[in-house]
Amino acid sequence: MKQKQPYIYIYFYYLNINSMLKNFIFLFLLTACLSCGSKRNFVMTDEFVNKELGIKDPATSEVKTSSLSAKDKEYLAEELDVNKSEITNTELYSFIKKWEGTKYTPGGNSLKGVDSSNLIARLSAEVYGKTLRGSADNMVLNKNLYLFKAEDKLKEGDLVFFRLGSDKEITHVGVYLKNNRFFSCSTNGGAKILNFKKNPWNAGYATAGRFQE
Repeated sequence: MKQKQPYIYIYFYYLNINSMLKNFIFLFLLTACLSCGSKRNFVMTDEFVNKELGIKDPATSEVKTSSLSAKDKEYLAEELDVNKSEITNTELYSFIKKWEGTKYTPGGNSLKGVDSSNLIARLSAEVYGKTLRGSADNMVLNKNLYLFKAEDKLKEGDLVFFRLGSDKEITHVGVYLKNNRFFSCSTNGGAKILNFKKNPWNAGYATAGRFQE
């Protein structure tokens, strides 16, 4: 019986040699860069290495997309008691649809459970590119925030801060939407759209904040 040619082994052997050759060339070029006088400030980053070796960075390779269906807009318009043509900030309301219903968990920071400060910190970063850190009582001290209390001056994207119960410190934070509605997370219902004019929110309203341009 005639023995079959082991083509598959030759093929993988070739791939292995080819990979080793690419790595050798990369290391050679890297050494040249480091030893070159004009490249004294050269810094080897993870991004550079991944690029040279053809490795995709999962943090940057995924393209973020935001979309709202006609049904989503109808639902949100009903929740806010506005015309659906007013639901224009796709990134904001896509974020709300994604996180709505997440249960309240003190210190939580995922779709399995979240608290108001971590929820709003995520929203601010993902939707507006703004950084907020710490608990609600720390956020209100952010130097980049312009603080005001007039309710008639509130607009979409403003932060709203609350003192609930007998607490003297700020206990909750949310993002104002439209028509006296805001988005936050509490022990009563988790992450959801809430009515600013209803208690305990109306009675507990402390101040609002807007990022300065």
